[in-house]
Amino acid sequence: MVLFETTRESEEGISKMESLGHYCNPSHGISLLGVLNEQRLKGQLCDVVLLVGDQQYQAHKSILAACSEYFQSVFS
Repeated sequence: MVLFETTRESEEGISKMESLGHYCNPSHGISLLGVLNEQRLKGQLCDVVLLVGDQQYQAHKSILAACSEYFQSVFS
């Protein structure tokens, strides 16, 4: 991840972005998936319900589409 700071040094009034450096968090992916799963379990921000037999599962379309070509085509 690159961190940026906005500056307004341009005569045209155009904002310029200056890099403040790089930041890497190796556990970011795991943390992100954990938060998404917590949201799913609480029914927060879920935008699709999958029916499997008589069971219902709330899910995030973007996660399903990212993991499955089938769902990518269904939701596109």
